Amino acid sequence: MSISTRKVIPVSITTPTADKKIPLLKAPSDNTWTVEAVDFVFDTAIAASTADYATCQLENGGTAGTDTTDILSAVVGGTAGWAANTPKAGAVASGLGDLTAGQYLNLDWDVTGTVAANRLTVMIEISEGVGAKA
Repeated sequence: MSISTRKVIPVSITTPTADKKIPLLKAPSDNTWTVEAVDFVFDTAIAASTADYATCQLENGGTAGTDTTDILSAVVGGTAGWAANTPKAGAVASGLGDLTAGQYLNLDWDVTGTVAANRLTVMIEISEGVGAKA
């Protein structure tokens, strides 16, 4: 049994106005990390809309950074909009949170219609070693 230490890693980006895969972090080459929880926070509101909205998904990008294995059990965001400075939690699917040595964690930013660029902070809670969501 390994002992895991939890840490929160904040990653702040300016969101693109089109669909994009964005690398957020890379697991160390000599360790496994487990993504345990994640929150998404915008600094400005995005109005509710069925025509103009965005969703977020986290993906295990593998060691090349190009794989597309979803980590969250459902996308976060959508037509309901986003309140400014209010976290929206993403549910990490059990068994999919592992990032083994050298694997990338990517944000899959998916835009429908037109969404203005905003500052998005992704708060990623990880366990060093094999954690609860492994």
